[in-house]
Amino acid sequence: MRTFNRLRLTSTAVLATSAVVFGALAPVATASEPPVLSKPYEWTEDFDSADALDGWLIFNQPDYLNKNVTVTPDAVEVRDGMLVITTARHCIEKDGDPLTDANIVETPCPENMITRYTTGRLHSDWVASGLFTVNVRAKFHTGGVKGVRSAIWMQNDQPACRAGATDSSYGELDIIEHYSWPWRSKHSPATVHFGCNESGTIRDGRVFSEGKDIAENWHTWTLQTTTDDLRFSIDGKPILHESGPPFDEKEHITPADLDISGEKYREILSRPYRLILNQYVEVKDWAHPASDSDPFPVRQMFVDSISLKGQPFTTDEPTTPATPTDEPTTPATPTDEPTTPATPTDEPTTPATPTDEPTTPATPTDEPTTPATPTDEPTTPATPTDEPTTPATPTDEPPVPGSSTPTGQNSWTLLGGAFTAIIGALSVFTLVALPIIGWLHSTVQLNALLRSIGFRM
Repeated sequence: MRTFNRLRLTSTAVLATSAVVFGALAPVATASEPPVLSKPYEWTEDFDSADALDGWLIFNQPDYLNKNVTVTPDAVEVRDGMLVITTARHCIEKDGDPLTDANIVETPCPENMITRYTTGRLHSDWVASGLFTVNVRAKFHTGGVKGVRSAIWMQNDQPACRAGATDSSYGELDIIEHYSWPWRSKHSPATVHFGCNESGTIRDGRVFSEGKDIAENWHTWTLQTTTDDLRFSIDGKPILHESGPPFDEKEHITPADLDISGEKYREILSRPYRLILNQYVEVKDWAHPASDSDPFPVRQMFVDSISLKGQPFTTDEPTTPATPTDEPTTPATPTDEPTTPATPTDEPTTPATPTDEPTTPATPTDEPTTPATPTDEPTTPATPTDEPTTPATPTDEPPVPGSSTPTGQNSWTLLGGAFTAIIGALSVFTLVALPIIGWLHSTVQLNALLRSIGFRM
């Protein structure tokens, strides 16, 4: 049985020119054209051509935990419009012998032979950041026999957690880790690793199960990141149950579940993420590895398509803070107001005198009057308490709620004052200058009449 097609690929990713952004949304990028993550983006891969793996990093090295396993490009191929990763056992005569299709076996190797395994792993470029939704349609062929894990997951660009390191913003989103041993193969677990503590990563997980094997059938796994939580689903069904007994149903995974602040949650999600596809030959006891004396059928992981759409976090989309110091909150009282108002109608009148009352506007525009001096304006908060500093005027009282928020001079008020001054000047002219002009005009007419009759003044 042929399991490899000898597609020779280098272990170095081909990095293509970034997609050009037109308007608000970037064109859909392919695997060889990573999306521009600073604007709304899309990225897709259908594995419908021989060059579909251009731009992927395909591993070619010994496994870092199991010296008997080689992660090789020979275990990765594009076939019939799908990505195929193959995991197999090989019997060889001596170390260094090539691991080929010809020496793949399912049964244990003879005593005079050496047992080795091959599998595949590949990484995309940086394809996501911030708020995004990713869909992966895949199928696992594992035969219900222990020993192999099939995984679809994402990882950001921060250092992995090490014992004693607690300051990393490491992020890992395990969309599906399917374990082939019979009991666990009925479950679709999803796990989040955000940040580090003394014992390793900070994690929380959910699991889905309908009591039947997840393998051997096509499924679409989805991950959606939001400002408040991380949402996993399989075939449109949310993955919400605890990852272990008694498997109680919960909500989506939040920063509070991970014991991190809203600010830290946002920081970790704002890093660039790559997508990772791999099978893994288990070695840890808790994962039920297969021994060299157990049957080991060829396992395969099929990926039909990947689609991803997202956008970076923006300043007008704050996350829900875990504590009051993480993000500025919506003001509940005048002291919580941000210093810069959204519109002029939100601005208060800063008292020009110590009367503690807002001044009356000069025109019926409902606009606040100009503050007496710039010293009446509160400064930008120097601490995350979100409270403005005390104004320089002796009122010591905040403005009345609803009147507006502290700010500088208002151009509309200046225009209103100028308009009022012009009206006042015209009124003075009407009341004083016009009667004088009328009297002079009458005197000139009378003098002309007297001259006409020969009388001179």
